[in-house]
Amino acid sequence: SFDEDGNMKDWAIGVGSSDGGGPNGQLVDVFGEGQVGTRAFTKSNPFQVYDRVVYFGRLPSEGEGPLEHNWSISTAGISLDSGGDPNPNGKNRNAGEVNLGDEVPSVLRPAGIFPVKGELTSENGLACTAEGWVEFAGGNPLISVASGVAAIVGGIGLIGLLFNARPATTWKA
Repeated sequence: SFDEDGNMKDWAIGVGSSDGGGPNGQLVDVFGEGQVGTRAFTKSNPFQVYDRVVYFGRLPSEGEGPLEHNWSISTAGISLDSGGDPNPNGKNRNAGEVNLGDEVPSVLRPAGIFPVKGELTSENGLACTAEGWVEFAGGNPLISVASGVAAIVGGIGLIGLLFNARPATTWKA
């Protein structure tokens, strides 16, 4: 996560179960104001989302990626966004960037911590599920204080933007 000046503010890395991340894998905090070296995306150590988020993912490490896959993102049982891709070439890597600064002025962004869950399933059996907490930093705290319901709805919209309004590149290694 980067702020509007391009300064890195938070960074986490995923360690899959096949790479020593335990039976379910885990996300580890490697930079920022959080608890570096500990589990990231927890309520006590949420991932800090500022202006821009850069991401990279793979499934699996080698070989064919998820074919005819579907994914979804939700918070508090409410669907935020979903999609899918036939991925006929079996690409197993994805990277991209989300720039919230281009989409939503900071005065309209809520400040606060929100639960998120992401799932991906595919017809060739590759799957991924992740749950955690993100904190929208640098937003307007009055939105959260003045109207809790409006902040939740705004957070849902921002999370939807985070995963929907992005350029992405996918490839096979």
